[in-house]
Amino acid sequence: MLNSEKIFTFAEKYLPRLGYKKRIHFMNPMVPGLTGAKMSASDPDSKIDPLDSAKDVKKKLKKAFCEPGNITENGVLSFVKYVIFPIISGQAFVIKREEKHGGDISFMDYKELEEAYAKEEVYPLDLKNAVAEELNKLLDPIRAKFNSDPSLKKLRDMAYPGGEKSEGKKEGGAAAANCAVDITRLDLRVGEIISIEKVWSPDKCISDTCTCTYVAKFELIPIKFGFFNDFFKVDPK
Repeated sequence: MLNSEKIFTFAEKYLPRLGYKKRIHFMNPMVPGLTGAKMSASDPDSKIDPLDSAKDVKKKLKKAFCEPGNITENGVLSFVKYVIFPIISGQAFVIKREEKHGGDISFMDYKELEEAYAKEEVYPLDLKNAVAEELNKLLDPIRAKFNSDPSLKKLRDMAYPGGEKSEGKKEGGAAAANCAVDITRLDLRVGEIISIEKVWSPDKCISDTCTCTYVAKFELIPIKFGFFNDFFKVDPK
């Protein structure tokens, strides 16, 4: 996503210096979340996950921000533009409506839908229902594959230990053990090891046995992005 550009640029430049291969980054347009603000992984209601149940998809879309006539900050329309139309290319996007409200209406491309919504010819709830139906059609085979393959469930559990069900539990005991580490509380430093030297420690000698310490000369990598300056607490001087 475009708001990750600085992170990607940082990784492109410094990961090879730390001994890692260059990463491949996929960029996509920044789209509004379902809550009206930016789509965020920390806000489940702002997004649709591939493994969301059909019921959850409908629930999220039902309470999504979808102001009549608003085509700029509308996460529901964004799903139609960037997900549904690219997949159903060549087919009509159908919005089902009761006859007393004009009956079903279909659109062959997003521009038509956008213009109709801007003129308030499409009611928000009708749009939400149509989007929920199309998204569930797309997600049904994904959910079926996931539920039939234990290895995928194991992979999910490894990636997200504790899962979403652990959210909201009181701290302490087993619940606290499953809580994710708050990475913003870590003091991380990024740099390169220039050399390592062996230094004797006479003050730690016990009888005939002495210990030694290995000291690494460490050079911090200057970080120009404000986010990383705060995150890694590095003085770029």
